Amino acid sequence: MSHLLTLLVSLGGFVSVCLSMPRHQEDLLARLLPARQSLVLRLTGWCLLAIAYGIATRAFGWGIGSVAWIGHLGAAAALVMISLLIHDRRTAR
Repeated sequence: MSHLLTLLVSLGGFVSVCLSMPRHQEDLLARLLPARQSLVLRLTGWCLLAIAYGIATRAFGWGIGSVAWIGHLGAAAALVMISLLIHDRRTAR
């Protein structure tokens, strides 16, 4: 259960960081968000990634939790990247 929670929180963090970037805002939302809203998304994303680290280290200890967190970060980043690629390919048609 802790693995799933860590992955989902990491995924939410990366989605928030992704949506805080102007390039992805234009691609996904077809508009730019105000600077304040982008900042809130960026801070939210980083906070969610820190919370995911806390979840992992609390569940598995400092050593294994840190390694598990890095693994979950990689999986979440890959999911976001693949989603962006699929979206780009679908809109390019």
